[in-house]
Amino acid sequence: PYPTLLPGFWSSLEDPTSVYLCPNEDVCPGGMPGTCSGGSGTQGGFLCMSCVRGYYLGSGGECLECQWHHLMLTVLRLLLALVVIAALVRASAVRLTTQRPHLTALFMVIGQLVTFVQVAVALHAIGLRWGGPFADLLEVFTLFNFNFEVFQLNCVSLHSDLQVYGIQMVTPLLAVAFVGACFLLAHLLRPGLLKFDSFVNSVGQLGTMLYISLTLIALVPFHCYEHPNGDASVVQFPQTLCGQGAYSTILITACIGIGLYPTLTISIVFYAILKYPQVIMSADISFISRYRFVFFRWSPERYW
Repeated sequence: PYPTLLPGFWSSLEDPTSVYLCPNEDVCPGGMPGTCSGGSGTQGGFLCMSCVRGYYLGSGGECLECQWHHLMLTVLRLLLALVVIAALVRASAVRLTTQRPHLTALFMVIGQLVTFVQVAVALHAIGLRWGGPFADLLEVFTLFNFNFEVFQLNCVSLHSDLQVYGIQMVTPLLAVAFVGACFLLAHLLRPGLLKFDSFVNSVGQLGTMLYISLTLIALVPFHCYEHPNGDASVVQFPQTLCGQGAYSTILITACIGIGLYPTLTISIVFYAILKYPQVIMSADISFISRYRFVFFRWSPERYW
């Protein structure tokens, strides 16, 4: 009684003639409407992207069973991220007059490496397929693009696209809060070790190093792909249809993120550049320390 589907396409039993394009052909075998891969009954829902309790959606689109070590890996990744941020805070406290040249070069190399990884992961996200083993390596670095699939969020009862996107947008603010907590703790334990200028420099370093990722996550709702029935899905969240349901809330969140992340970051950079000539004439060392993240890569005559 129903038209059969080609592999890679999905439709519901309620509306079998409204056909959708699956983001992963392997989980949509075609045939009868509503059919999903996986004979164990763990996978189903819209576009076959929902897993039953105790399972999470893997990178290949299949539902995998949650294991205790998944939680441990999540905790370890979070701890590693906090250690990296704490190291950045400590590095920002080094005075300009005492910082060794080889450390400056090291920070520049790390910054360029982070930028390269962000670009590579971004190209991978829009469909450019890298060969192994580089593709496997990129899966590890998807955190730079705030892709939290590696955390298996479904295993901790975070199912909706709105929840996941909200976490993505809030994570940079939590990182800034952690930097602030580090400075407050250092001030209480050893007053004078870390100053406000160093705090601004640390936040600026995070903002400029992750500028590509911050911009990409803010623009996620604007990247949609079209289905055969005329509807469109958000590429990163195929279960969210553009212009329908929770999409409006995600779009509002994105607009706030655009103002908070890429717009604010580039505005601060432009402000520092415009103020630089005046500050240099007045020998304001505090300003240079505060906005070191803008100028330390360039020679003084090429500050602009």
